[in-house]
Amino acid sequence: MDKENRDRGYRIYVAQSDVQVDAALRLRADVFAGEENYLTQEGCPGGREGDSRDFDERTIHVLVEHPDDGVVGVGRLEIRPPLAGTGFSSFGFALERSYDLRVLALLAVQPVAEVSRVAVRRRHRGAGGATRHLIYELGRQAVAAGARYWVGDANCETPSAWAARDIYTRLRELGLISHIPFALREPPVELAPRRPSDASLCELPHILTSYERTARVRFAGYPHLDPKFGRYAIGFIADPRFAVTRCRPWP
Repeated sequence: MDKENRDRGYRIYVAQSDVQVDAALRLRADVFAGEENYLTQEGCPGGREGDSRDFDERTIHVLVEHPDDGVVGVGRLEIRPPLAGTGFSSFGFALERSYDLRVLALLAVQPVAEVSRVAVRRRHRGAGGATRHLIYELGRQAVAAGARYWVGDANCETPSAWAARDIYTRLRELGLISHIPFALREPPVELAPRRPSDASLCELPHILTSYERTARVRFAGYPHLDPKFGRYAIGFIADPRFAVTRCRPWP
């Protein structure tokens, strides 16, 4: 877990100290509150965005650092086997507050990895940027731990139920909906009738297209409103081996 990769000036590594975890929490606050306005500064006490999962001994924090700009990308990974029984939680993931993953638990004979809290500074996104390197290392860590599936929530970047519906419809038109369903814990918001929009004109958010392009993800549930960030999100599933092969650093 202490492997480092260097590519076009980026350094990718797994946090090994409290100082490095703190750097990840600070970067998340800078992106989520400072750049994207998903959160207020008051919602990030001490300039950090975090929760109890950040300090679980099973949690892996991946950081991407640039020589001029410092830490520019972070992501969190939790790897767990299915839990015994058929209770509310099949794995103990945060994702299960929104989705029922019991179908996945029946399929998974190996551990499953949950990806969360992915944050990349705007100027380091795009082809060849920090996002690609971050997804590569998250995938590599999941594969090394024996995970067969990779799950998480992708931010739809909208507070509108209408826009979230259009995004889902567009993903379905593109054949990007998984055959493994994640059932919503709560039924979707009932939308009042209106003239149908043309979902084919819907522009997909950056993180959705990045996940599909770099990790061949498929989206596995209807969008739900994330109460913390005030934006709709949609569950996804992938084989982490695709992230490793598609995002392998250039020689």
